[in-house]
Amino acid sequence: MMGRSGRDYFAINKWRIRKLSFHEYYKLGWFDCGDSEINEFFIEDALPHKQELMAESYVFEYKNSPLALVSFQNDSIQFDDDENGERKKFGKGINLPFQKRYKSIPAIKLGRLGVHKEYVNNGVGSNLLSHCKKLFVTKNRTGCRLITVDSYIKRIEFYQNNDFILLPNQNIEGKKEDDTVIMYCDLKPYSNSPKENSSNLSNFFSTIKKILYT
Repeated sequence: MMGRSGRDYFAINKWRIRKLSFHEYYKLGWFDCGDSEINEFFIEDALPHKQELMAESYVFEYKNSPLALVSFQNDSIQFDDDENGERKKFGKGINLPFQKRYKSIPAIKLGRLGVHKEYVNNGVGSNLLSHCKKLFVTKNRTGCRLITVDSYIKRIEFYQNNDFILLPNQNIEGKKEDDTVIMYCDLKPYSNSPKENSSNLSNFFSTIKKILYT
């Protein structure tokens, strides 16, 4: 199932992630993901972040009905050198031919992500992440090898199930559920796929349809 894309959106059939227009920032009262901090960001702080060029927010929707919100910021992951001053290899399965030339890997950061509480546990979050990955490897305007996220400890498994990996050398022992750790996903595998991975979409299509129209 092939996707459609433009500068500010990526879509598969009736599913779409797109950048919020300026006036939509004033109309986010519908959003409630059940997390007061994330709610506050999108309803009160997302617009100032946009105005200060600190973040851009996107909506994930089905047939123009909003299901979730996500904000993006530029990011990078720094390379570490070993005790001999040699550049260490970065991450699991990532082989960069130019690694010795650069001190960091360009990335995009998931600043905030929230699924409306009516659609939680229906696969919406995972499909939103799939659209995010394709958004940043399709008609890309700049180099972007990774997606990063400061994940709550309690959300690590969710991101791991969506191909995110813990950044090396982080100690998570003794951390609380609401403490965060850095995770990343390599975008390179998604840049070579001629077809979109839409199996998850078909799996929960009927569930979302019932939620929206009952």
